[in-house]
Amino acid sequence: MSKTYKRREKRVRGRKEGKEGKEGKEGKEGKTYKMRKPKRKTRFQSQGFMKTMMLNGSVKNEKDIEWNNQYDGKKADLNVMTNLNGKKQKYHIQMNNQEIERLLSQPSVEQRLDKRLIKDFSM
Repeated sequence: MSKTYKRREKRVRGRKEGKEGKEGKEGKEGKTYKMRKPKRKTRFQSQGFMKTMMLNGSVKNEKDIEWNNQYDGKKADLNVMTNLNGKKQKYHIQMNNQEIERLLSQPSVEQRLDKRLIKDFSM
Protein backbone atom coordinates (compact mmCIF):
# COMPACT_ATOMS: atom_id res chain seq x y z
CA MET A 1 0.00 0.00 0.00
CA SER A 2 1.55 3.32 -1.04
CA LYS A 3 2.08 6.24 1.35
CA THR A 4 -0.24 8.42 -0.75
CA TYR A 5 -3.02 5.86 -0.45
CA LYS A 6 -2.55 5.64 3.34
CA ARG A 7 -2.70 9.43 3.69
CA ARG A 8 -5.89 9.59 1.64
CA GLU A 9 -7.43 6.83 3.71
CA LYS A 10 -6.68 8.70 6.95
CA ARG A 11 -8.12 11.95 5.57
CA VAL A 12 -11.33 10.27 4.45
CA ARG A 13 -11.68 8.40 7.76
CA GLY A 14 -11.39 11.72 9.60
CA ARG A 15 -14.18 13.15 7.49
CA LYS A 16 -16.41 10.13 8.04
CA GLU A 17 -15.98 10.26 11.78
CA GLY A 18 -16.72 14.01 11.83
CA LYS A 19 -13.74 15.20 13.86
CA GLU A 20 -14.42 18.25 16.00
CA GLY A 21 -13.62 21.57 14.41
CA LYS A 22 -13.65 20.13 10.91
CA GLU A 23 -17.36 19.74 10.47
CA GLY A 24 -18.36 20.94 7.08
CA LYS A 25 -20.51 19.40 4.45
CA GLU A 26 -17.90 16.64 4.15
CA GLY A 27 -17.52 16.01 7.88
CA LYS A 28 -21.10 15.24 8.81
CA GLU A 29 -21.69 11.80 10.20
CA GLY A 30 -23.63 9.30 8.18
CA LYS A 31 -22.38 10.53 4.81
CA THR A 32 -20.47 7.90 2.86
CA TYR A 33 -17.43 8.62 0.78
CA LYS A 34 -16.12 6.65 -2.13
CA MET A 35 -12.36 6.46 -2.00
CA ARG A 36 -10.47 6.02 -5.24
CA LYS A 37 -7.28 4.04 -5.32
CA PRO A 38 -4.43 5.84 -7.08
CA LYS A 39 -3.59 4.55 -10.53
CA ARG A 40 -0.47 2.46 -10.23
CA LYS A 41 1.86 1.24 -12.89
CA THR A 42 2.97 -2.35 -12.77
CA ARG A 43 6.47 -2.04 -11.44
CA PHE A 44 9.22 -4.52 -10.81
CA GLN A 45 12.75 -3.65 -9.82
CA SER A 46 15.66 -5.97 -9.16
CA GLN A 47 19.11 -4.95 -7.99
CA GLY A 48 21.99 -7.10 -6.93
CA PHE A 49 25.68 -7.82 -6.81
CA MET A 50 27.57 -11.09 -6.80
CA LYS A 51 31.30 -11.61 -6.37
CA THR A 52 33.09 -14.93 -6.81
CA MET A 53 36.77 -15.52 -6.05
CA MET A 54 38.51 -18.82 -6.70
CA LEU A 55 42.09 -19.67 -5.87
CA ASN A 56 43.53 -22.61 -7.80
CA GLY A 57 47.14 -22.99 -6.70
CA SER A 58 48.64 -19.59 -7.41
CA VAL A 59 45.99 -18.60 -9.98
CA LYS A 60 43.32 -16.27 -8.67
CA ASN A 61 40.05 -15.90 -10.60
CA GLU A 62 37.65 -13.06 -9.76
CA LYS A 63 34.19 -12.67 -11.23
CA ASP A 64 31.83 -9.81 -10.38
CA ILE A 65 28.36 -9.18 -11.72
CA GLU A 66 26.08 -6.28 -10.82
CA TRP A 67 22.56 -5.72 -12.13
CA ASN A 68 19.84 -3.12 -11.96
CA ASN A 69 16.66 -4.11 -13.80
CA GLN A 70 13.30 -2.35 -14.03
CA TYR A 71 9.97 -3.28 -15.57
CA ASP A 72 7.05 -0.84 -15.83
CA GLY A 73 4.40 -3.10 -17.38
CA LYS A 74 5.30 -2.27 -20.97
CA LYS A 75 9.07 -2.52 -21.26
CA ALA A 76 11.99 -3.91 -19.31
CA ASP A 77 15.32 -2.10 -18.91
CA LEU A 78 18.12 -4.51 -18.08
CA ASN A 79 21.48 -3.07 -16.99
CA VAL A 80 24.30 -5.51 -16.24
CA MET A 81 27.95 -4.81 -15.44
CA THR A 82 30.50 -7.63 -15.36
CA ASN A 83 34.13 -7.83 -14.29
CA LEU A 84 35.99 -11.01 -15.22
CA ASN A 85 39.56 -10.83 -13.90
CA GLY A 86 39.75 -7.07 -14.52
CA LYS A 87 37.99 -7.14 -17.91
CA LYS A 88 34.91 -4.92 -17.42
CA GLN A 89 31.87 -4.95 -19.69
CA LYS A 90 28.50 -3.21 -19.55
CA TYR A 91 25.28 -4.42 -21.13
CA HIS A 92 22.03 -2.52 -21.59
CA ILE A 93 19.02 -4.35 -23.02
CA GLN A 94 15.48 -3.08 -23.54
CA MET A 95 12.69 -5.57 -24.12
CA ASN A 96 8.99 -5.10 -24.78
CA ASN A 97 6.28 -7.52 -23.61
CA GLN A 98 6.39 -9.63 -26.79
CA GLU A 99 10.17 -10.09 -26.50
CA ILE A 100 9.89 -11.03 -22.82
CA GLU A 101 7.13 -13.53 -23.62
CA ARG A 102 9.24 -15.07 -26.40
CA LEU A 103 12.24 -15.36 -24.04
CA LEU A 104 10.22 -17.02 -21.28
CA SER A 105 8.49 -19.42 -23.67
CA GLN A 106 11.78 -21.05 -24.72
CA PRO A 107 11.68 -24.79 -24.00
CA SER A 108 13.80 -26.10 -21.17
CA VAL A 109 16.84 -28.25 -21.87
CA GLU A 110 16.74 -31.86 -20.69
CA GLN A 111 20.28 -31.91 -19.33
CA ARG A 112 21.74 -31.73 -15.84
CA LEU A 113 22.72 -28.22 -14.75
CA ASP A 114 26.39 -29.00 -14.12
CA LYS A 115 26.80 -30.53 -17.59
CA ARG A 116 24.93 -27.61 -19.20
CA LEU A 117 27.18 -25.05 -17.48
CA ILE A 118 30.32 -26.89 -18.54
CA LYS A 119 29.03 -27.08 -22.13
CA ASP A 120 27.80 -23.47 -22.33
CA PHE A 121 30.69 -21.78 -20.51
CA SER A 122 33.62 -24.16 -21.14
CA MET A 123 34.30 -24.59 -17.43
